[in-house]
Amino acid sequence: MNKGWTMKKIVWLCAALVLVACGHVPQTRYYLIAVQDPHPGSLKKELVLRLSSVTADAVHAQDRLIFRASGYEVQFDPYRRWALAPTEMIQQSAMDFFAKAGVFKRVTASLPDPQERFWSLSIAVRAFEEIVTPERRIGRVSLQAWVSEGMHDLPIWEGQLTAEETIQGADAESIIRALSLAAGKTLQQLLAQLEKQ
Repeated sequence: MNKGWTMKKIVWLCAALVLVACGHVPQTRYYLIAVQDPHPGSLKKELVLRLSSVTADAVHAQDRLIFRASGYEVQFDPYRRWALAPTEMIQQSAMDFFAKAGVFKRVTASLPDPQERFWSLSIAVRAFEEIVTPERRIGRVSLQAWVSEGMHDLPIWEGQLTAEETIQGADAESIIRALSLAAGKTLQQLLAQLEKQ
């Protein structure tokens, strides 16, 4: 009886070791988007651009990468995360993008001096996700933008800008590359709208 009990312990111990060895937890990875430089602006505006806010709904404000297989279901990847919240990445990317475009006297996040003429830009992230369909996988970025002038917030322009980029590959870097390209396209669309005003 003692010998049988020892064999059972050994079998259970071996089974436990196999489970521990095979059942390792995947490593969490962190990512940032990298938006390409803008096409140079065609004209120079004699005003300051203030990026006043970038917001997002609860789904798009968190650090887990989002993917959708249907229009109704939102899924999150627990092991692929953003190093910064999407709102922070869009804000940093937009500040850098508009500064490099050279269209405005300067680009700032703070309130300009009262004597300076300025526009305020507010952005809401509406989509920042991978879309999976039977035919293809795409990265989609959609931004709602509001532009107003001066301290009195006189409306200048409002609109939604959306870009999609095909994901070329099965790895996480392919997803990030597609989202980076789509974010750059939406910012280029926004720059074109600002130049028209």
